[in-house]
Amino acid sequence: MASPRKPATPPKEPRHAYTFSASAILLGCVAAAFVFTVLVFFLLSSDPNAKLDVLGSEQSAARIALSTGGIALVATLVVGPTLAFGVSYLLRRETQVSRHLLAFGALGLLIGFGLGFFLGGPAFAMTLAPVYGVSAAAARWAIQPWARV
Repeated sequence: MASPRKPATPPKEPRHAYTFSASAILLGCVAAAFVFTVLVFFLLSSDPNAKLDVLGSEQSAARIALSTGGIALVATLVVGPTLAFGVSYLLRRETQVSRHLLAFGALGLLIGFGLGFFLGGPAFAMTLAPVYGVSAAAARWAIQPWARV
């Protein structure tokens, strides 16, 4: 007598497509601030006739980039891991890295806008937002090798 077979149950979906350790998340925050600092330096030094009136300062491009990058590093280390967890939770079943990059780029736009608005007003916010958006997406791409699938 043959025993009745149970219907096959579908395999469980993973809770998260990608997970990262705490050190990889902090490394991503530092990478975002580093890329941001480099991009701000190139932004300020690419126009020699601008006389660096962006912040109303007579300082060099390197000094402004380092001070802005330092502020960005502190802001990223304070709010970055929590916001990264929120975005990762929303994308928990998404396996395409390109969608993660777009989401982190959009999150970087918001952080950059807030940081720029705090530092120099609406005009500076509109300048820093895309720079930090690119930085956040680049940082997410940089820590991809440390992802646990």
